Amino acid sequence: MNDNSTIMRAAIVDDEKDLCYLLKNILKKESVDAIEINSLEEAKSELEGIHPRVIFLDNHLPDGTGIEFIPHIKKKLPDAKVIMMTAFNAAGEENMAMANGADFFLMKPLSRKIIQDTLSKIGLRVNH
Repeated sequence: MNDNSTIMRAAIVDDEKDLCYLLKNILKKESVDAIEINSLEEAKSELEGIHPRVIFLDNHLPDGTGIEFIPHIKKKLPDAKVIMMTAFNAAGEENMAMANGADFFLMKPLSRKIIQDTLSKIGLRVNH
């Protein structure tokens, strides 16, 4: 049985319910407990309380852009890994995300393999 110190936590900040469901299931199979957050406003109040080791952050949310939210995350949770996700990679978005502190930049649609490979690359994959 896991105690709280051994449970890896993740946050999924995305307003697409289907993607959140898919990602939560992939993470569960990797022994990662994920919470779904659907807006930046909700993320401001939720993230510090759960202290996730990894945050999957959509760029296009109803109340702002994930790219602009990265510095807030890094200030409050400097050890959290931020994985920026987007379906629309406008010119320069990847560079801007990385400059703001994102650890990875992924294009949607996501697959189980992409998620597993990304978790491995940042040292967060539990089940190899």
